[in-house]
Amino acid sequence: MDDRTKAVIDELRAEVKRLKERIESLEQENRRLREELEKAQQQMARQAAPFRREERKKIPPDEHKPPGRKAGHPGSYRKEPDHIDETIELPLDNCPKCSGPLTDIERMEQIIEEIPPVRPHVVKVITYRGRCPCCGVVETHHPLQTSYGQGAAKVQLGPRALALAACLNKVHGLTVRKTCRVLHDLCGLRITGNRQVKQPHENALIWQ
Repeated sequence: MDDRTKAVIDELRAEVKRLKERIESLEQENRRLREELEKAQQQMARQAAPFRREERKKIPPDEHKPPGRKAGHPGSYRKEPDHIDETIELPLDNCPKCSGPLTDIERMEQIIEEIPPVRPHVVKVITYRGRCPCCGVVETHHPLQTSYGQGAAKVQLGPRALALAACLNKVHGLTVRKTCRVLHDLCGLRITGNRQVKQPHENALIWQ
């Protein structure tokens, strides 16, 4: 065997070795991707998958901390409101089952905070417009007015309703349609939300 043939054989053997190493690397990458795909499919198949803690992140049972706060911490509970709007008392004069007399009657109290029934508070604002020989046209205004529109635009939303709509839409991310639905279902405000009108006297947007 001459030197040239030997050199070709050595080059081919080196190439085969490189190819084997490349194949082994690809097989390892293939196995890793298959494991990740199988894990992802298993997580998608379980409803609680997004909230499950990975096995490697789980804390061993013997290292779990006792539930609750540390001993001696100040109590946490709902504070009593600073006012009572209504008091309901249910006396117990005798046994509700046999109407017999009772002894050791104890008074028990509960305070319930409830959302009152919501009904739109409608205010009719009557303003006047006139002409002054010195100043020209002058008008009276009220702080509740969010627009000075008349005719078809005279029914407006008040500042609190606009603030709530803006909070639901801009802060909490509700769409305009959902914002209108919430204001209608919970507050009784009928809003279409199909267009927004810029007020001529300020840079606020109002729902019609």
